[in-house]
Amino acid sequence: VDWADRILVNTIRLYHVIEEILDLNKKIIWWIHEVNGFEDIEDRLFDSINKRKGIFVYAVSPLVMKKLLQRTGADFKAEKLEFGLENYKVEAKENRQKIIFALIGTIVRHKGQDIFIRAVERLPQSCKDTAEFWIVGRGQLAAEDLERVDSCIKITGEIDIRKMPELYHRIDVVVCCSREEPMSVVVVEGCMNGKLVIVSDAAGIADYITDRSDGLLFRSEDVKQLAELMEWAIMHREQVRQIGNAAKGVYEKNFTLEIFERNLLELMGKENA
Repeated sequence: VDWADRILVNTIRLYHVIEEILDLNKKIIWWIHEVNGFEDIEDRLFDSINKRKGIFVYAVSPLVMKKLLQRTGADFKAEKLEFGLENYKVEAKENRQKIIFALIGTIVRHKGQDIFIRAVERLPQSCKDTAEFWIVGRGQLAAEDLERVDSCIKITGEIDIRKMPELYHRIDVVVCCSREEPMSVVVVEGCMNGKLVIVSDAAGIADYITDRSDGLLFRSEDVKQLAELMEWAIMHREQVRQIGNAAKGVYEKNFTLEIFERNLLELMGKENA
């Protein structure tokens, strides 16, 4: 890093890099994306960062900021920096009889695929007959979750990232069941593509969504409430389209590549605090 004037360190896991370069008198930007891992860092590093000029700490969402300040104390100097996504437009989905819900992400407990499956289980058969529920992502479901999988649930496995536009063309609703998540790229992509998003209030992206206006929010792990929202979406297709169209504003206001570029250039140009 000797040749660099500015150094961007990405993610909490590279805190040891911060320790190694603090004394170089370079401008350092530390961009944190996680809600865990803070316990591995000693107080002295946070204290050193807070006392020095020329080092700036950014959190990717209000949830990450909250977790950071819980660990460091409220007087720790940090700001928010959301990511940006390049816009790609998918064609409007042709009218089909079945509405398709998708939970997209690696199959792990904190993503809540089990919550999704149990919510589908609660739906009346009339709803299951007119909908499909896709679990998209690499990994294996636990045996007890597989036993609950209904015929209306489709497990696709991992999808090549280059085929994501095709996926968003085919689905109607993006569901985020995460028990805790710093920020959800797939929900932002869903908003960008004008899909209804149903989001757990434990996900960082929930702070950007106005319930019943540009998305639907439910209490984390509340299977009954999630099932009720799914049933409502199945029964109210026109409102699904309307809220999905409104969701585009969440992307356009916060997550475009142009907004990210502007914010990044601005912080790169900051002088020592």
